Parts: sequence; C-alpha cells; structure tokens
Amino acid sequence: MKYETIIGFYGNPGSGKSTICNSLIGKGVFQSGVSIGTGLTKQAQYYLLGKDLIVDTPGMADVLAKDTTVKEIEKSLKKGGNYKIVFVITLDSGRIKLQDFNTLNYILESINTEFNYGLLINQVSKSSLAKMNSDNIQACLQTLKKKPFHILSIKKIKSLDEKENQMLDESSVQDIQSFLSTLPGVNLLQDQVKSINITDFNRKLMELETLVFELMKSIKEDREREEILLQLNENSQRLLEQEIKANRDLDSQVKSLNEKVQSLLKPNHQPQRRCTIQ
Repeated sequence: MKYETIIGFYGNPGSGKSTICNSLIGKGVFQSGVSIGTGLTKQAQYYLLGKDLIVDTPGMADVLAKDTTVKEIEKSLKKGGNYKIVFVITLDSGRIKLQDFNTLNYILESINTEFNYGLLINQVSKSSLAKMNSDNIQACLQTLKKKPFHILSIKKIKSLDEKENQMLDESSVQDIQSFLSTLPGVNLLQDQVKSINITDFNRKLMELETLVFELMKSIKEDREREEILLQLNENSQRLLEQEIKANRDLDSQVKSLNEKVQSLLKPNHQPQRRCTIQ
C-alpha cells in the first residue's frame, strides 16, 4: 500500500514518542507511560491516519534490547515512500542528554541521501527553562552529523508523569501538526538506508562527552572575549562622548571670553562732562 506520507518518530526510551503519536491520532493506539532504561515499545508500530502512516519506533538505547530495536528502526526506514523524520528528546536539568544525540547521529548516518528532519524537545518544564544551558545546547547542536530543519519545544504536562496512555493538550497537538506541515519530506528508498552498527555505542558516547566539554569551553571563552571587546567599545564610546562634551564646553567658554573682550574694546560713546573752574 502506498502512503501519502510516512511520519516516523525516533528517539530513546522514555522520550515520549508513543504519547506524541497517540495525541496526533486522537486516541491511545500505542502503549505509553513511565519507563526507566528500557522502553515500553519493543517493536515499530504503525497506524494509518487518513493517508499518512504514523510510525512509533522503539528507543535505540534500550539497555535490554538494543539489537532488536536497531533492526526495528532499520525496518521502519525501509518501507519506501515520502518520509517525514522526527527525533524526540527530553532535557535533563536544562541540558541535552548526550545519549539522545548519540542515538540521533547513528540514525542520521544510516540514511544515505539528502534529507531534512525535525527535532522535538518534549516535556519542557518551567524549571528546565530556568536552568536552560544555552552553551550546552549550542555545543550539542555542533556535534550533530546534520542540523535539524525545525526545532520545537513541547511544554511539560504534569499528568503524563502519573498515568499511562495520557495525551498532550490541544495546543501542543496543534503546535506539532503545524511543525509537521512545514517539515519537508524525502522520498526514501530501501537501498538508501544502511545497517546501523551500534557495537561502538559506548565509545562514541564517551567521545561525544569529551567533544561537548571542549566545545562548551570554547564557546564560553569566545563569549568572554566578546564581552571584553564590548566593554572596551563601551568605554571608548563613553570617553569619546566625554571628550566631545569637554570640547563643546571649552568652545562655549572661549566664545564667551571673546565676546567680553570685544565689548571692552568698543569705544565709549557717552558724552564727556566739562569741568568748570570757578
């Protein structure tokens, strides 16, 4: 069967892929809820929504079933057709979890053609926003094999932490639908998807941690240099303004002095009194 669009959601266990899929569908088709380390989704699941195929995939970093989940992810990418690819991640105290971006890079490398994808940052709380580390996010984005076409943050729904098979609120669903409508698709053929080899997953994760640390250090140093230059420029501007003001004051004083001197040099036109000697 040919689908108008295959919308695939990818990420690690607990990122909220199933909840997002259920919310788009409008009912609890895929099991969702709390998972620690291992995901509730063990196989790629599919649902035909109108002419579009919604694909909910297992988390690649599932500690109990990595090999199985990798095969399911590969299979979900090899159905052939117009794909819209979305990666779902969550933040940890305002920081990107490097395991998520490590997973993302593996999948990006498996697709051997030009394509765009979207990045959903799911369950963003007020506390996460307050702790948002822009240096960390900027550094992590630099480690990606390919930058996302769109990034969308989804606000945290407290009830999702407490119950299974919950759904996002209407405004979040509308945001995701708008996000998907502007995300370009790619005609992905089976032979354009390579096998994913995760035998070096932990080694690459350690390399990624080192790289992000160095990038954050470099970003901080660049920002500090920019702040110093900005301060120097502000100081120079302030000194220039003071010098201009001092020159204006001096010009005003010189002008006033010249006027006084000129007034003293003018002849006195008052008539002289005659002295009479008696």
